[in-house]
Amino acid sequence: MGTDAYSNLMNTCKSPATKTGYAKALKYFIGYLGIPVNGYIQLLRKDPKLIEINLRDFILYLKKGHSSATVSLYLAGIRKFYDMNHVVLNWKWIRSFEGEKEKLAEDRPYTHEEIRMLVSSKTSRLNYLSSSISSRCLYLLYRPNC
Repeated sequence: MGTDAYSNLMNTCKSPATKTGYAKALKYFIGYLGIPVNGYIQLLRKDPKLIEINLRDFILYLKKGHSSATVSLYLAGIRKFYDMNHVVLNWKWIRSFEGEKEKLAEDRPYTHEEIRMLVSSKTSRLNYLSSSISSRCLYLLYRPNC
């Protein structure tokens, strides 16, 4: 039955990368709970309220040393595991402990120097794009009234 629980998850994943990420998430969660490796059936035998509390504690633990993207990936794998094994949990409550997403890159406009560098580069794709935009702008500015 334990391998069936794991298979229920893995058979629904199309991407090898997703399978790897979800397997890692489950392994990490099982290790955190102190359950023996491949003890997937033990994850399903717990009371849903206790599972929710375990997940809350796991999230708080993960937030101390992992990025928000990692926490989200691990939760996605664990959620899919429980969903594919018909365990209904209050995910709105669980996810409320996840917190804000970290912004890794600063959104900002290009500087004049960056634009100058882009325009002065000799790549054919950029030259084509800039000439297309320029000619379209000229057409829109000077087209005769219809």
